[in-house]
Amino acid sequence: LHVEGTVLRSRSDEEKAKLTRAVVDANLAAFADGKLTPVVDRVFEIAEVRTAHEYLESNANFGNVVVRVG
Repeated sequence: LHVEGTVLRSRSDEEKAKLTRAVVDANLAAFADGKLTPVVDRVFEIAEVRTAHEYLESNANFGNVVVRVG
């Protein structure tokens, strides 16, 4: 098992875009066929978007935070 991670907060927008593209290029097919699945920490409704932002700002999440629209 090999797990990699990064924190992008301190990186430039150009570096973030480059890293994002590299991750997409290397992994999109694995997500599409179900070999990889995202980690979802919490799901908020659109009416709770302020709470979702506060939750992200608190750095309490482990995984993705989703705001459901519609």
